[in-house]
Amino acid sequence: MTQDDHKIELDELLEALCEGHLTEESAHRLEQLVLETPQARRRYLDYLCLDTTLRLDMSTGLSRQMAELIDREIAEEVNQAGRRSIVAAEAKRSPVLGPLIDMTRQGTDFFTQHGMSPWLLLVVVFATATVCGLWASGVFRKSSFDASSPYIARLSETHDSVWDNDGSRLITGTGLNSGEEISLQSGLAELTFRNGAKVILEGPATFIVQNAAEGFLRRGKLVANVPKQAQGFTVHTDLVNVIDLGTEFALDVSNRQSVESHVFKGRVKLELLNPQGTVLATRELAAGQAMHIDALASKTRSIAVDPSRFCRTLSAERLLGRNLIDNADFESGIQGAPRHQGYLVNMQIPGWEDHTPATTFPYKSKGSFQGLREFAPGPVDRGCYYFVGVNDCEITQRINVEELASRIDKGRIRFDLSAWLGGRVSENDSIILDANFLDENGHSLGQGALGPVTATHRQSVSGLMHRQEEGPVPPGTRTVEILLKSIHAKTGLPATSNNPIGDGYADNLSLIFKEDGK
Repeated sequence: MTQDDHKIELDELLEALCEGHLTEESAHRLEQLVLETPQARRRYLDYLCLDTTLRLDMSTGLSRQMAELIDREIAEEVNQAGRRSIVAAEAKRSPVLGPLIDMTRQGTDFFTQHGMSPWLLLVVVFATATVCGLWASGVFRKSSFDASSPYIARLSETHDSVWDNDGSRLITGTGLNSGEEISLQSGLAELTFRNGAKVILEGPATFIVQNAAEGFLRRGKLVANVPKQAQGFTVHTDLVNVIDLGTEFALDVSNRQSVESHVFKGRVKLELLNPQGTVLATRELAAGQAMHIDALASKTRSIAVDPSRFCRTLSAERLLGRNLIDNADFESGIQGAPRHQGYLVNMQIPGWEDHTPATTFPYKSKGSFQGLREFAPGPVDRGCYYFVGVNDCEITQRINVEELASRIDKGRIRFDLSAWLGGRVSENDSIILDANFLDENGHSLGQGALGPVTATHRQSVSGLMHRQEEGPVPPGTRTVEILLKSIHAKTGLPATSNNPIGDGYADNLSLIFKEDGK
């Protein structure tokens, strides 16, 4: 499962939690995901923070003036605190978020310090948030927005956003009312409307929130993703109104002389306008179609739809500058390397496809399998566990990078592949790490490769050595297959007392994509 798949699954479970629809089985899965990585715990905190803030805003019936004042105070506190997160500042709005912040900072140590199971804490915290909402309003609200909310949309996410004019109060979670203008110099901003429709603006762009189902794009690029319940969502421009008929569409208002409309999914209805705003004619576009409208609005022409020109999700930016390999340090899941007759037994490693026997093992290992000690040469920031190859074995995972397609094809993306590889004393068992760059049909376009690190490289010392390779991501790449392969020096022989398990080890794998010039 890729990083994006994990995020989608986590968001779906968090939505079910906030809406009160979480089953027992789903609750256990949510607990597993939240405890796996710091990023998942941060996402959990952010999500509940925003949800709780929305519920309290609605239930207390805050005036528009008071809501704006609170937003400004929070923005000022964030600016003054420097390294303090927006989430910590937002916690001022709800007393139930303090434990969540402690949980994110301290990790699983928080649970042991408080003598409770992680899931019990999640239940208690959310139950407290729910009680706060009921106390304030007397009604359990199933939506982030309702008729009593002073807001019709919220700034739900940003990336490298630089605002025009006074944009200091625009932080993630800021509420927007009818007539409010978003003016973006550069970067990306995602708005979520009360009906569930989402728009992504790419700067420079100016957008006016008109009501819960309409907005006006004065300039710039916009992508709208409209769920079924929000069908009819409309984006107005000077030259054309684009009415959703159940779809994902994009608009490009480069100047006041022309507009382009691209449809990626479903259909839209176009209302062509004259300079006075009167509808002259209507058109319909289906998925895979696009249209150019000139300033007279009576002249239109079909053009090729081009998804690569638009940012359809902010996940494209999340693919840059961070480790794309899931469970790259082998800290997730159940560890302890169960044994059978003194030898390690195969175990499923979360985030990886396990094709042949493989396992993980703690650095403080003792017993018949010696492994690596805590003080063995290796990464300074190591965790508790590392990968151990059992005879010849392979584990793989695939990373979808389609969101970066246009930049990859233009040669703007480079990769940085690194890992700590090694083994034990004079044993020549080893590990190799490959990053295979695949096109849309699964054909290899090239690869990055690390290892092996042999006993000679290690000078017969048990431990791990750092290996790294950098280079351009081949144009046409849509998927990266990560292959971690153990090479047993005594291949083909059974694991017995005369032929122990493979002693090829690996830890702290990393694949980072970088954009030239950034």
